[in-house]
Formats: sequence, structure tokens, C-alpha cells
Amino acid sequence: MQYTGTQGDGGPGQKKGLDGIAITEHDHLWSKKEIQNLIQSTRSDPLVILRGKEIVTSLGHVLLYNYYEEILRNDSLETLTEKVRNAGRAAVLAHPFRYGHKLKDSPDKIKRLFSLFDAVEILTPNHSEEEIRKGFQWFKAWGLAAVGSSDSHDSRSMGAYLTSFPKLIQTESDLVQAIRDHQCRPIRPIGSEIH
Repeated sequence: MQYTGTQGDGGPGQKKGLDGIAITEHDHLWSKKEIQNLIQSTRSDPLVILRGKEIVTSLGHVLLYNYYEEILRNDSLETLTEKVRNAGRAAVLAHPFRYGHKLKDSPDKIKRLFSLFDAVEILTPNHSEEEIRKGFQWFKAWGLAAVGSSDSHDSRSMGAYLTSFPKLIQTESDLVQAIRDHQCRPIRPIGSEIH
């Protein structure tokens, strides 16, 4: 997740209008030391760098923020999201429509799935424009929290899609609180919301 709030004028991330990034590797959580080393190596770019984890479940990918407990492979999605919520952390459903998945499901079934999460990734390069429009319709109709993400694997694709927060995010706890309070919205880099 790349995000923006108040913009600076620093290195590559800041030049793209980013205030921070959250690194969510598949089934791997960066250590605090690795994050600190990354921050030190990018001192010319005063981005806030946070960590999370992307896990694979039977119903797709889930982004976990500020949750460091062991994930049991036999946990159901309901059990996993309940554990995360009870710990005061955040679980975000990542790119739920990728490859056309779930669009054929009934709106009720999709709403039940989305309601398990603190937010749903609606704006992502993993979705077509039609999938993005449909996701935004449901997001608005159902009062869900939504985020945007570039799902970037290098600095060139950073900032393709963003999450905007009304307050500057400095810590993983800030990020979790903003997501859980629905104080986030997915945006394109030019800052315009999807309607």
C-alpha cells in the first residue's frame, strides 16, 4: 500500500506524491531491523516505511497490518479475521476481483465476504476498470472501508494507485486505526476519487 496525506519534496517516493509505503510481502514479515536498514538506505527520501504481511487463503489474498502472530493454515477466514480484529489489528482483502473472481457471485455473498474485513482493496492494477467501478459501487452502497494499492514490486510502479488518509500516518498503529475507523479512501495519483 502506498499512501498520501501531506506531501513532501524528497526522493523517488515523495516525487510521486507519496508520504509512505507499507511493505506486504507474500507470507513474509520484514523485521524491524530490515525496515530500519531500508529507511537508512533511503535517507534522501523521507518516506514513512511500514510493514505488513500478505497471506494466501482459500478465498484469496489478505493483507495483515500490525499483526505478527502465527497464522494457522487450517484457520478459516472467519477465524483469522476474528483473531486479527480481537488483537486490535487490521485485515484487508487484497484484489478480490483479480481474474474476474467473485464478480459472478451474488452481491449478498460478496457483501458477506467483504464484511469480514476492516477494508477491501478496490483500486489496484489487478482489477479492470469494470471491476474497479463495480467495487466502488459496492463500497459506497455498503459503507465499507476501501483502500488503493499499486501492488508494486519496484520503485517504477510505486504510486500507480494510492490510499489517502486525512491525517499523516507515522506508525503501524496509526495505519491500523485509520483503516478500522474508515479514515481512508482509494485514489489515483492525480488525487481524484473514483465515482
